[in-house]
Amino acid sequence: MVQGSSQQETRRILKLAAADSKKHLAIFFHGGLVSEKGGLETMEKLIGPYSDNSYPLFFIWHSGWNEVLINALPKIVDNAVGYQQLMQYLKQMVAKKLGAELGTKSLEDRMPPLAIALEVVAAADSAGQKPQTKLNAEDEREFVDALAGDAKLQQLFNAPVQYDGNRGIAETVRTTDPFMDPQLLSRASTTEEEEGLKSFGPVQFLSPAFLGQAVKVLRKIFIRFATGRDHGIHLTISEEILRAFYVGAIGKGLWDQMKEETQAAFGDDPATFGGTALLQEIKALGPETFDRITLLGHSAGSIYIFRLLEAAHRQMPGAKFDVVFFAPAATCDLAAQQFERRPDQINRIRTFTMKDPLEQANSIFDNLADVLRPIYPSSLLYAISGLLEEMADEPILGMARFIESSRFRNLDSSVELCAKPLVDGNCSVFSKTAPQSPAGRGSQASTHGGFPTEPETLDSTKDLLAGNWG
Repeated sequence: MVQGSSQQETRRILKLAAADSKKHLAIFFHGGLVSEKGGLETMEKLIGPYSDNSYPLFFIWHSGWNEVLINALPKIVDNAVGYQQLMQYLKQMVAKKLGAELGTKSLEDRMPPLAIALEVVAAADSAGQKPQTKLNAEDEREFVDALAGDAKLQQLFNAPVQYDGNRGIAETVRTTDPFMDPQLLSRASTTEEEEGLKSFGPVQFLSPAFLGQAVKVLRKIFIRFATGRDHGIHLTISEEILRAFYVGAIGKGLWDQMKEETQAAFGDDPATFGGTALLQEIKALGPETFDRITLLGHSAGSIYIFRLLEAAHRQMPGAKFDVVFFAPAATCDLAAQQFERRPDQINRIRTFTMKDPLEQANSIFDNLADVLRPIYPSSLLYAISGLLEEMADEPILGMARFIESSRFRNLDSSVELCAKPLVDGNCSVFSKTAPQSPAGRGSQASTHGGFPTEPETLDSTKDLLAGNWG
């Protein structure tokens, strides 16, 4: 069924399910990584295998937000002057601090030349090394002076810009960075921004808003290094620049809107809201109609499932569900609300996700040209955690980085609430698994988008649908 189907159509489909002798309804929610067309293509691959031991219902919803992110990132990295120059000076500052820690005399006094900085940062990234030294006032002043004296940035801020308030983007006349937040390109500033920059001395302001934001980015990067919330040097720098200067262009608004729509699907009126109609029609069939209801969600489909469970708690009190997640993109905070408040609602649960080294190596550009991989070399879940959620390095349910880590379990109560049932309860499968894994516990998936249809994962899913949970 497609999101937006009428209540009558939903009723018709569920009556067909109720007539099926298996008495097992399986509802699959595809990920936000795919468009409606992609969701239909996934359905065609899964409907046969799922039908062996269930009556499968595929909930096709309107997403495709990722196209904005994937299309925007190469353009920003290749063409946005602000991104390029910020990346240059931030890497130079990181190289300086690394040099001071390593006792490299040629690096410890001033930011090194770009070529040397890139070499130092690349070597440190490969070795998993990052600076732990705190920034000082001299570092920040040197960074601001470098930005303020940069000819390319001066050219950028000397170019006139027109703003389209309705679309929330910059319509450029001669500017060289149409992707940046237009407020940061404006020369207008608040008193707070001007006061914050006075400590750096008499610099020729590009824009107080721009320079103030740049200093915040510098500080956040080093805080993430010091607290272990970084994603490596290059990726952390890139994430913080994008979060601060290009949040509109990378699609965060669309990601937030998509999450809001999953909640809105369970509004009061079943004639208007598809999720509500689905639950109401299941309830109307009676509790004896289905022996089992299994909810299966890939990536952002997990968010839809948590919203469904929340609504089912109100509309169908006492109903229990089996749940299967493939690389779930829901935050640990959202999942923890379910595990803490409504733990008995889930009868059995299984998550399939990648081990962290695979997650880090699975670029969101893997299905595109190889030349794009360095732009964002890690997975979609890393991008959601690092770019699109409110907090950088937001704990995500499908990331082994968080739920397998005792450090994160101690730091964040939501991670602990998720790890107890999934890790301690032996309900998580981390790909790639050993050969001849037990029924329902095998996966060889190595890409985020490939989980539901990867052969061994699909065999495991068929085991679960058959009742073999191991």
